[in-house]
Amino acid sequence: MRDRNRPMWDRNQPMRDRNRSMRDRNRPMSDLNSPNEGPEPPQSGQAARVSTFPASQAHQKPSSEVVGAVHGVAYLSPSLQSKVSYHEVHWRRNDTLKLASRDGSGEVWYRNNSYWGRLELFNNNTLKISCLQKSDSSMYQLYMEDETGKGFIESVLLTVYGELGTWEGCPSIP
Repeated sequence: MRDRNRPMWDRNQPMRDRNRSMRDRNRPMSDLNSPNEGPEPPQSGQAARVSTFPASQAHQKPSSEVVGAVHGVAYLSPSLQSKVSYHEVHWRRNDTLKLASRDGSGEVWYRNNSYWGRLELFNNNTLKISCLQKSDSSMYQLYMEDETGKGFIESVLLTVYGELGTWEGCPSIP
């Protein structure tokens, strides 16, 4: 009965995501954005690590779907909430645009693209996207690699509803 008082876009969101957003909504957004574009490439004579991601996982159906509203916040959460510590984590949009990465030391990098200043990667590998735009509607992939180089991929479908416009709480997005 309580759900009838919620907006339709919020009612369709899984309960675990609603609870997470209520719990984390007052959490301060740390300024982790780094101008760096990622880890340094291997030096000459140094072997580059090769990740093994099964091809069958690359283009699978989404493991979850998230719904958001223009100028709102979306939490893209992996379903694999295990105790396994992943050595490297990468969030991408449509398997191409790299958005955020965390290396083995725990350092986080955000790419300088249209998401700049709107992303936050949490320790549980959840990606928070703030100031949602309709153009953010897309398939997102989380690539997780363990210490042995074995990779796991999860896909999350984000759909953003609402009218285009401006809101003072969101930065101007190019």
